[in-house]
Amino acid sequence: PSLDKAIAAVARSVGGKVQGQWTYHDANGGEVFVVVRLETAKGKTFRPLHRVVGGWQVGDPSGLLPLYQLPEIATASRVYVTEGEKAADAASSIGLIATTSAHGAKCPHKTDWTPLAGNDVVIFPDNDDPGRDYAAKVAVLLSKLSPSTRVRIVELRKEQAEPPGQIEESAHPLERRRVDGAGVDRVADGAGGEEVDQEADPLDRHLRLRLLGARTEMGGDEHA
Repeated sequence: PSLDKAIAAVARSVGGKVQGQWTYHDANGGEVFVVVRLETAKGKTFRPLHRVVGGWQVGDPSGLLPLYQLPEIATASRVYVTEGEKAADAASSIGLIATTSAHGAKCPHKTDWTPLAGNDVVIFPDNDDPGRDYAAKVAVLLSKLSPSTRVRIVELRKEQAEPPGQIEESAHPLERRRVDGAGVDRVADGAGGEEVDQEADPLDRHLRLRLLGARTEMGGDEHA
């Protein structure tokens, strides 16, 4: 069946309504698979559909999955990794070359990260334990690539007591840590006016606020 018919069939099978869909491509721009978000009486659920001879089929394609927006990142020297397609779209909306892996925080190992070998990579983790765990797992996967990849984890956190878009204050704006053997720079903007090392930090404060605003407008829920 066509993609539209396949999605409609999935929606009927789960008794849900389509709320969004994201297409993953190969490096040449060919469609590989689509992730569909559906709202049901029990809440949100996600279904992948991949290309087969004569149409589309529910499920992932065989092998490792491509990165989201792969054609856009293929020639980039700096790429921003988010958790989920909505966050990647938000980053793209403010001019960043952004990507993510399919199926949420628990599954970065199902994706082929080799297109980022040799790149400067900035990871934006969600401000929760699964988000931080995802960032750590991605950093480890990237640390194994050759040529080597420079990895930075940039915290984008909001103070609950502050207006939307406020970056959480950090006593240590820039710290270096080890993540399961992978060396990464962990950067948090100092909301109290502390100076952040701009050599190590690729984002200025204004850009971070814009990204937080874009993510707020688009919503932050991603599939698992």
